[in-house]
Amino acid sequence: MLGIGNDLVNQIQLFVGEKLERHKSTAIWRAVCDVLYNHKVQFQRYYTATLVGNDIRRLLDNYEAICTDIEAVLHDAQFRKDDADVDIDATITQFMSNMKKIMQVFAAACSLMAHVNKLTPEQIVQFRVLCTTTGAMWRAYFPNAGVTPKMHLLESHAPLQMELFGCLGDKSEAGVERLHKVTNQYMRALAALSSYEKKKSVQVRRECQAELVEVVAAGKRAWDGTRRSLSQAAIAQREANSLTIVANKDNTIANAVHTANEFIGN
Repeated sequence: MLGIGNDLVNQIQLFVGEKLERHKSTAIWRAVCDVLYNHKVQFQRYYTATLVGNDIRRLLDNYEAICTDIEAVLHDAQFRKDDADVDIDATITQFMSNMKKIMQVFAAACSLMAHVNKLTPEQIVQFRVLCTTTGAMWRAYFPNAGVTPKMHLLESHAPLQMELFGCLGDKSEAGVERLHKVTNQYMRALAALSSYEKKKSVQVRRECQAELVEVVAAGKRAWDGTRRSLSQAAIAQREANSLTIVANKDNTIANAVHTANEFIGN
């Protein structure tokens, strides 16, 4: 689903080509790319100059500042083509305002989608609102773009899957990709074994052993014995920080739901 972030960036590129300059290699698009780069969002050449998962996460985590900086670039008169519309500045402001709204709603949906623990009934309702509104915003803001497969999945199928399973974080692509790293580590450790079947057998056996109650308890004892003890004040501060993080996430999602409801109401 994170690939929708690429679709949103593509809409900025199309807007630049249609309203300001004609080709993505022109100065204005390079300036937009510089804004993304300054926020540590980089296009990966080996993926045909698109954003990959970590870059899209950074884009969504900092969407407001990134959109504000991009808007400043688009308003810069030095990048303006000669026959630009007389109301181009108002058009740019409206376009980037819409972009902020859809990124806000989409980012909140991705946040809930990443949970590996079951959501509350209220969060599941919020997730449905965020997903369906992202799709509605896409069609309203970019009527000529068409609905991409990932947008269709987000809007029509993700809410149903969330209601069925309660969470989607443990079923995401990121979790599957993590298995590549774990499997490769096992393969390197067992390089002396020539048979792939034997390597997999050892991997499965070790994973089963690691989940035994006795092994888990021994690991906890070892960890507790080597971990530095914290003062009561430090423990209280850590708990307070955790509560603050949770509250901030809840407020972010609530604000996104409010933006979604405002869009629906209009």
